[in-house]
Amino acid sequence: MTTTQLQNAMLAQLLSDLDAIDAEARTMQNTLTDEELRRPAPGGGWTVGQVFEHLIVANSLYYEQMEKALATGKPAGSSKWRPTLFGRMLVKSLSPQSTRKLPTPRIFKPDPAPRAGVVRAFLESQERFRALARQADGLDLKRTRMTSPVNSLIRINFGDAFRVIVVHEQRHFQQIRRILGR
Repeated sequence: MTTTQLQNAMLAQLLSDLDAIDAEARTMQNTLTDEELRRPAPGGGWTVGQVFEHLIVANSLYYEQMEKALATGKPAGSSKWRPTLFGRMLVKSLSPQSTRKLPTPRIFKPDPAPRAGVVRAFLESQERFRALARQADGLDLKRTRMTSPVNSLIRINFGDAFRVIVVHEQRHFQQIRRILGR
């Protein structure tokens, strides 16, 4: 299913944003050496491989919660999606335009050495996002809610979850470009 076949315009836009991220990741998969994936960032911080590993880990934990919530998804009604207060704050703090450094929740921290084929694994994990978007198309993204993978006391709506994942990836791709000096 292409993004134009989705009923929900927001999901279609997010899939379009995901396509751009994937195109950049495919270029990196074809051009980055193992040494470049393991080279520490100037001034310290994660390697490019660790950034990809972090995205895989964080996304998979979101996907698990989203898959659980799909079973109780509410059909789309007449209400338009709006972010929750927490979702709006999270997207703003994760935005690539935000210059504020954020601590990484322990469950999202990557291993010191990323897996072999980490960029390929990242691209494969992106397909899970696409499958979830197709399954969520036709649901009320405002009323379908899930538990945050970081804190079970926090509940966010599906629209928030999809936006958080894409904005988080955009932020980290900006980080990857800085590490590579691009």
